[in-house]
Parts: sequence; structure tokens; C-alpha cells
Amino acid sequence: MTLNNLGNLLFINNKYEDAISYYKRSLASKIPGEYEYGRAVTMFNMGNAYRRSGDHDLALEFYEKSKRISDSLNFSALSAKNLKALAAVYDAAKKFEKSDEMQNELDAMNMASVSIEFPVSENEMDLDNEKTQEILTKLSEEALKRKDLVEKDGNEKVADLYISTLNKQYMKEQNRSRTFLFLSIGLGVVLLLTIILAFRGSRRKKASA
Repeated sequence: MTLNNLGNLLFINNKYEDAISYYKRSLASKIPGEYEYGRAVTMFNMGNAYRRSGDHDLALEFYEKSKRISDSLNFSALSAKNLKALAAVYDAAKKFEKSDEMQNELDAMNMASVSIEFPVSENEMDLDNEKTQEILTKLSEEALKRKDLVEKDGNEKVADLYISTLNKQYMKEQNRSRTFLFLSIGLGVVLLLTIILAFRGSRRKKASA
């Protein structure tokens, strides 16, 4: 999980080759058949990194692999992302019939508004793309600053410990954002009920008068 998320930090900083290396390590750590959701997520992210780096063939390969798994798991959100990404790659490669085919399939799912420009986290918690981007950007500067240092020292234990700490920070930020969202909704409901009760009280006073 942490390797995939660190790859995401590299991706949003346009370091696609470095991102791919972490995605590969993340994928290698996942045993086929045991964590298929995680494999599908990482494959989608790899497709994105290859697409951004201009390697259409490998982008198509990993989007297709991710889509097959997400379809089998009935994970429609990721399937839709893969369809949109495939349409974009086929269009860039001037394979317009295939692009139209993918787009039509996406339209049939009624999910054409999905975004493919942000990497997907394995522990993503229903945050919108803008908030996810904000969290990732917030953590990325420090992560990239320290990543090179621990790797140059060749201290794998230190690197793994730092990556683990980074992932905990990421999850903490997501939980904090979700808690804030729930509190906002709760306060909104309380305010609405207060207004309704005050309005009813005012009407009763007028009626009794």
C-alpha cells in the first residue's frame, strides 16, 4: 500500500519514471488472487504514468489489465476510469474507432465525468479528487526531499520506516478531512432543525394571539 502511495507522490510531481519504479515494486509485493483490488489500482496508476511519459503501448496494457480485474470485482468506479483512459490513449494514437468504442461503453455506464488525471490510493476514502490532490501535494514536498537521502544511504530499513510513516500521515489527513465533512453536515442539520422549530414557535404565538 505504501509503495503505491509513494509512487502517487512522485506521479503528481511529474516524476513518471520514478513513479513507475515504485508501482512495479508495489505490484511485485501483491500476490495474484489475494489482493486483486490493490493490484487493479496499481495497474491503473502504472497505465497513467506510462501514458504521461508517452508510452502508449504499455499504457494500454496496464489499463486493460486493471479493467479486467475491476470488472471482475464489479468495481465500477475504477472500470470507468480505465475506460476513459483507454479512450484517451486510443485517441492520441489516432485509433479513433477504438476510442469511440471505449467512450460509448463509458457513456453506457453513465460515469463519463470520472477523472483520470489523479492517481488512485489503495486506502482512498471517498474524498473528491480536489481534496485528494490537496492532501497528496501537502505531503509530497517533504517526501521527495527525504526519499533520495534514505535511498543514497542504502538503508532499506530507514526507507521502509519513512514510507510507512508517510502512509500513516496520508491516512490521518484523509480521516481528518472526512471527520470535518461529517461535522459540517451535522452542524448543518442542527441549524436547519433550529430554524424550523423557531419558525413553528413563531407561528404558534401568532395563532394564539
